Order: sequence, then structure tokens, then C-alpha cells
Amino acid sequence: MSPQIPSNTTLELKSQKKLTAENREKNSGSFSTTVKTAHPGVVQKGRLSLIKHFFVLSFFIDFLIVLSSIFFMNYLKRGDLFLTPRYIYYSFLFIAYWLIMSGYYKKFNPESYASFRKGLAVIFKSSIAILYFIAITLVVIGYYNFSRLQTLGTCALYFFMEATVFFSYYLINGKRHFSLPINRQIIGDTVHHFSLRRFILDFIALSFSFLVLNYLKRGAFDLPIEYEKILLGLYGSWFLMGFVTRKFEHRNYKNVYYGFSPFFKAFLLMFLTMAFFIFVFDLYHFSRFQIFGSFILLIAIEAIYIFLNHIYGFDINNNGDINSVSEAKEIFEEEELIRAQKVDLPKRLVILPVKSKLEHDYLDQDKKLYDFINEQIDLNSIDQADARILDTHNPFNFEILENQSMSLIINLHKINDFRYVNRYFLEVHKKIYNGGYFIGQAHTITTHWKWFKEKFPPYLTKLLYPVDFVFRRIFPKLPVIQKLYFFFTRGKNRILSKAEILGRLYFCGFEALAITEIHNRLYYIAKCVKNPSIDRNPSYGPIISLRRIGYGGNIIYISKLRTMHPYSEYLQDYIYEQNKLQSNGKFDSDFRLTNWGRLLRRMWIDELPQLVNFIRGDVNLIGVRALSQHYFDLYPKELQKLRTQFKPGLVPPYYTDMPASFEEILESERKYLNRKLENRFTTDIEYFFKAFYNIVFKRARSR
Repeated sequence: MSPQIPSNTTLELKSQKKLTAENREKNSGSFSTTVKTAHPGVVQKGRLSLIKHFFVLSFFIDFLIVLSSIFFMNYLKRGDLFLTPRYIYYSFLFIAYWLIMSGYYKKFNPESYASFRKGLAVIFKSSIAILYFIAITLVVIGYYNFSRLQTLGTCALYFFMEATVFFSYYLINGKRHFSLPINRQIIGDTVHHFSLRRFILDFIALSFSFLVLNYLKRGAFDLPIEYEKILLGLYGSWFLMGFVTRKFEHRNYKNVYYGFSPFFKAFLLMFLTMAFFIFVFDLYHFSRFQIFGSFILLIAIEAIYIFLNHIYGFDINNNGDINSVSEAKEIFEEEELIRAQKVDLPKRLVILPVKSKLEHDYLDQDKKLYDFINEQIDLNSIDQADARILDTHNPFNFEILENQSMSLIINLHKINDFRYVNRYFLEVHKKIYNGGYFIGQAHTITTHWKWFKEKFPPYLTKLLYPVDFVFRRIFPKLPVIQKLYFFFTRGKNRILSKAEILGRLYFCGFEALAITEIHNRLYYIAKCVKNPSIDRNPSYGPIISLRRIGYGGNIIYISKLRTMHPYSEYLQDYIYEQNKLQSNGKFDSDFRLTNWGRLLRRMWIDELPQLVNFIRGDVNLIGVRALSQHYFDLYPKELQKLRTQFKPGLVPPYYTDMPASFEEILESERKYLNRKLENRFTTDIEYFFKAFYNIVFKRARSR
């Protein structure tokens, strides 16, 4: 039993975290001894007082600088301090942008001036931003009669005066103020790679956008000579801003919005830069519609590119699901050394059994579910400290648990809302002891149909269910559409089959102990077994490759059209234990088979891809069927040895003798193989014509 952490231990852990934070803060800069040893409350109070004092002082001084710049340049231009009505509006515009940019760049916060270089950069960026936004405003609204000299001079004078004041203040007493502890965040370096493809595609998009706008403006793609120079200017602005914003680098982002951010920043900078040059060099005779429209069309194309790249290119900040043997083994092998030491649940003292907690607290409103769990598991043998009862589809709630610390995990939230089901199952697998239990629920095709019939009238059910089924069941499986489906729905509420759910559990190291339907939901109790020996990848597409025993006992892969639900290949042992075999050697009540799969099998359409195996030489036309390892193990040893002396065939002796039981199937194959040992050619000819006659004229079919 994992002991609960006592309160004093919790306090000790908090103290350790606090000391670690203090040591990190000490190493982040050169602070005075007084600050290091001062009481945290005193330091925080002093820091807040400094911020308040600095804000008031810097705001007042900066506002005086703004007014001085405006009036001084007006005096130099016109010889007096009186502002005309037009320049009064300009002054309000300047002050408005000054307030906005000061807030954006946090000019009145002492943390923005941790060093002289950083402080000067803040002043320069805000001054350039004010100039750019004033220029774009004047260009867009068409105010051509403003003095460019006065506008540029006001911004330049503002920057010069502000930088002078900051430099003087920093030399006198700025170091003492700016050296106080500030909040720091250390971000690890990330390697980014320049993408030549992205660079070329963006260049083509810009050229295309400019030519399209030229066609809309003039009705032709031919550029006037003066617009060729403008295009070169656009290229220069695009090239410079692209590298400044690093939009040509291929990086993984938290989400699609972060991925779009560098492109949008580059768009704004190009937009502002061109407006600045139009204003400064008096280029108003050029079409603003064509210039700025090109940027707008470019950003639209880039937005579509980022969106599609996010869906079809890479999963942002996510490794995707575990869909192959190699990926699953990487996780299993990480725990192999530890798990190999444990065969079953450790025998530990149970102080507070989980049974009473489940019965009276968590499942008191769902007696059917409690009875189902209680019948399958000895709840008195599991302590409350070793159990977790959750209702979540957030994987984080499982990741925070300690590995191999739980004997029982129950999640009352349906697995249909998990985007990556295998990754979720494997995460739970890591948290449970070998022999521990994992209980969950899901919405299957069957339970969804029952729920649908109860929710809607019969006429609406017939009308709406096919649409709902296509959206929730078919779309998530189509190669192209599934990307869009998962992007918009995040995988929530898609419908899974019972066979796929159980197959995924077996693939991820569990075995199903019991299943039942309660309240139109499938509940399962799975047991965490030793890491399974996985030797085949899950099949998910319409054409599957089945692992079979071939000539010489070697493994071959037989191609067929899918007739079973995905992950069904992992359930052969489970189906055999639950239902055994029919008299004809087939599984009884095999829920893995789909409705359309039965039709394909009845018409033998599912066998057509085996012609590829025949052409490759994996199988002959006549011969015993290629068997899975499970079926092969059911055969007597002497018949196993006899089978591996010949290649399997497409048409088995079954259609010649038409046996009625599994024992008769064994005898039919034994007779055929012994005859083939004597004469291969004549035996295959005889069996071929007999099988052809039975199939065509007697309608013989595999039952």
C-alpha cells in the first residue's frame, strides 16, 4: 500500500521548492546582499512601490517629451507654437498611438529596462511603431497634405529626447532601481530549420498576389514599368520581414494560431513599411489597392497554407497516437526490467478497502455498474490508496500518477472522447501494477443505435441515423476527410466498435475479463498483464495483410479486403475462449465481422487481393488454407508438420470433401496432403475440378 504523504512532508516539499526557487533567483543576476537576505514580504512590497513610483514618473516625463516634440517641430516648421486644426488632429493621433505603443511595449514598467540595451530597444521599437502607424493612417485615409518633414521630425525628435532622458537617468540612479529581483522565465533553446520549400512557395504566392491585383486593376497581367520597381520593393520588404519574423523556419507550434503568428507579424510589418515609404517618398500616385491588396491576398494564401499544413503535415505539439508495433514496444521496453520482476499484484496490507467507497460514494447512484464490478473483482483486497476513480478525457489526469502505483483505475468518461485511444490505454498501462484492473466505458455502434432509437421517433431515426453514422463512424476512417474531422472535433464523440475497443486493449497490454452493456454504454473490466509479445501491426485500412503460417513454417502475409472491425486480429484468443468453435471450424457468434463483411465473404470478393499473393508465389492455386498462429496451434503436431511441407493454396480441399465438423476438416486436409506427397500434379488437378464442380453447380460455400 502506498502511504499517504503526511502534512509535514508536504510542507517540507514546499520548503524545498521555495529554496530551489530562491537559489535560481540568486543565480539569475547580481543582487545586493540586502535584497538576498530580506524577508520576502518586504522585498515584494518594495518592488511594488518601485513599480508604482516608476510608472507615475516615467509616464509624466514621457508625456512632456511627446508634447515638446510636437510643439518644437511645429515651431521649426511654421515659426510659432500655434497648431492649426489639421495638426491638432495630428497631435491627438500621435498621442493616441503613443499611449497604445507604450502599453504594448510596457514602457512604464521597470522590468522592461533590466539593462541599458533592453531599455533602449524598447524606446526604439515604440518610436518606430508610432511612426509606422501614423504613416499607414495618413496613407489609408488619404491625407496627402501633411508635412512629411514635420511628421518624421516629430518622431525623430521624440526618440532622441526620450533616449537622452533614459540614458541620463540610467547613469545617475537607474542601475540601483533596475537591479532589483524581477520575475524571470528560462526558456530552453529550440533548434529551428530554414525551410527552402516554404521560402519558394511564399515567393510564388507574393508574385501571384501582385499579378492578380494588377489584373483586377487593369484587366491584364502585364506590369507597367513603374510597377516593376514597386514589385522589387515588395520583394525586398517581404524578404527582410520574413527573416525578421522567422516565418520561413519550420517549427512545431502549440497550435495552428501560433503557427500562423509569424506570417501575420510579417504581413503587418510589410504593410506598415510600404505605407511608410509611400508617405515619406510621396508615392501616392501608385495604386494603394494593388499594393496593399497584394499583401492581403498573400496573407489569405498563407493562412490556407498553414491550415492545410497543420492538418496534413504535422501534429502540432503532439506525437500522435501509437499505431505500430515499434512505437508500442518503445513504451513497453521502458518498463520491461521493472515489470518482469512483478507477476501479480503485490500482497500488501489493506487498511481501507475500496469497496465501501465505491458502493456508498462514487457508484451509489449506479448500482448496476457497482454490482458488475463487484462480481468480477475482489474489492476488499484493494486499498483506497491504490485506486483512482476519475471522470475525465484529459490525459494529464493520468500522466501525473506515479508509474506502477495503482491496483485499480476506473474512468467513468467514455473513451470515444479521447483523440488518441492507444496512447491513453498505454498511459494507464504504465500506472497499474501487473495484475491490476482498468475499468472504463464506451459508446459502441450497437449502444449508439439503441440510444438513437430511444432519443428520436422512428421516422426521425431512419432519416437521421444514416447521416449521423457516416459522420461519426465513416468520416474518421477516410484517409483525407479524417484529418478535417479530427481537426474540427478533436476526435470527440466518434463511434467505435466493440471489437476495436477490445482489440486496442489487447494491443496495449490488457486482457478483457468481462464486458456488459449498462445504460446504453459498453463497460469493460480489463486486467493489466505482462507486456505482450507483439509481432504484428494493427490493420486499419480497407486492404489488410494477415499474418499466416506458410511454406516451411515461415511467416507470410495474405492480402484480403477488410471484413472485420479494426484491431480484430488481437482478439482471436478472446473469441476462442468465449465462444469456442462451431462444428465447421469457424468461430461462433463472431462479433468482429461487419455486416458488409458478411456480404463480401458470401460473394468471395474479400479473397480477390490474394491474387497478388498468388502472383508473388506465396501461395498456389490449390492447397490447404494459410492459417493464423492461433488456428495452427489447434492442429495436431503431425498435421502441423505435414502442412508446412507445401505452400498454402487459394482453393482448399474443403470445397472438394465439404466436411461438416472441425475433425472432418482435419481429416480432409490430412488425406489431401498425403495424396499430394505421392503425386502433386495429378492430386491438384483432381481437387481443382472437384472443387470447381461443387462451387459452380452445387453452390458450395464456406460456412
